[in-house]
Amino acid sequence: MLHDDNSVFPSAVRYSFRAEQQTAVHLAGTRSQVRAFLSNPSNLVDALLESDRVKQLDDRHFQVSMAPIQALGTQIQPVVELQIFTDPSSRVNLSAVGCCIRGNDWVDRNFDLEFEGSLSPDLKVSTANRIRLAGNANLRVHIGVPPLLQFTPQAIVRTVGNTITRSVLTAIERSLCRQLPVSFEQWQQRVEIAENVEISTLDRGETASPPVSRKAS
Repeated sequence: MLHDDNSVFPSAVRYSFRAEQQTAVHLAGTRSQVRAFLSNPSNLVDALLESDRVKQLDDRHFQVSMAPIQALGTQIQPVVELQIFTDPSSRVNLSAVGCCIRGNDWVDRNFDLEFEGSLSPDLKVSTANRIRLAGNANLRVHIGVPPLLQFTPQAIVRTVGNTITRSVLTAIERSLCRQLPVSFEQWQQRVEIAENVEISTLDRGETASPPVSRKAS
């Protein structure tokens, strides 16, 4: 869970790191298709994250096990509870509503993470069959340095912390730009197959001969 700022870091030197990322990705499809695709949060999660790192908690909440991070002699693995919802304008909103550190109790007690992101159609530059999605993300990490590392020069700690924070958002952006169009195309194919099956079923029902009633002679 997210920690209360008033109760964490009672005996640790605290550092805060922040990174911001903007991106854009194009999807080959209509506005209605993109709207339907984005209305299901799991579609976005499937595109951004490896399936073995995600556990769906309910329709809007997902538990994400991030890749282990090695820094300053300490390995941490954040586990983040991510909330995703889409508003009526097809804007997707993502936020971290919980976080813990796996495998290191001390770091878990002295760690906090804030994440906010969004992805929305940019209708000014989109066309009828090609939709541009504009995205932005903000990540803020607060961490207490373990006692054995409290004499590490601040410049080194900040360089490492800023590098890690930026790398997390960069990895998300790369996955979004590379995988989201692929996931969208696969979704379109599944929808098309389902529609064809439904049409085929209806056609068979309409052309089938009515059952012959058997009357007693």
